[in-house]
Amino acid sequence: MKSTTKRLISSVILKEGLNYLEKDPINNFNKLLNWSSKIIVRPEHKQKLEALTKMWNDPNSTGHRIIKRFFNELHPNIRRKFLTNYMLNSGILGAPIREKLKKKHDCNIPWAILMDPTSACNLNCTGCWAAEYSKTTSLSYEELDRIIREGKELGIYMYIYSGGEPLMRKDDLIQLAKVHDDCMFLSFTNGTLIDEDFAMELQNVGNFGLAISVEGFEEETDAR
Repeated sequence: MKSTTKRLISSVILKEGLNYLEKDPINNFNKLLNWSSKIIVRPEHKQKLEALTKMWNDPNSTGHRIIKRFFNELHPNIRRKFLTNYMLNSGILGAPIREKLKKKHDCNIPWAILMDPTSACNLNCTGCWAAEYSKTTSLSYEELDRIIREGKELGIYMYIYSGGEPLMRKDDLIQLAKVHDDCMFLSFTNGTLIDEDFAMELQNVGNFGLAISVEGFEEETDAR
């Protein structure tokens, strides 16, 4: 009960910090870093905060430029869901739950779950490790939903899709992102099934990102 209350209090405090950050992200980011250093206690979180602070304090670093683009270019809904679901739920609040259950069950509990919604793909790329798989097998929506629900009970709030081409199931994946609004989702994809409507769906849910596969520049990617 004590640990649950502590997590709830931490959640409220951190969410207030995110609200403060949203008002003027660039000017308030350094203040938030200083404030976070006073409430973060886990060694691994302190290390990550130190690394983030070092990047932010070096305006010539790639990390500094990425952070500025994050606040200046991302849609506010996507930015907020990433901070809340990935940084807070998965990174901070989920960690002690995983650690406790790891000791209880005497087994490793991962920070993320990787699963293949389908082995189907709309392409047949040379060298693809999934090219030898059957193209007809898929996890049902109910199975995907169950895995996520059971994962959250273990403190896992990050879910990664591979395949096949996961976006062959994009309607189901968007629905899962809506239902599990407290989680962060990332899908590897060849990018060919992304259209304007789907891009708007991603913006609306905010907690579903894409990692688009490329093999190099245009010639290499097209050849693959």
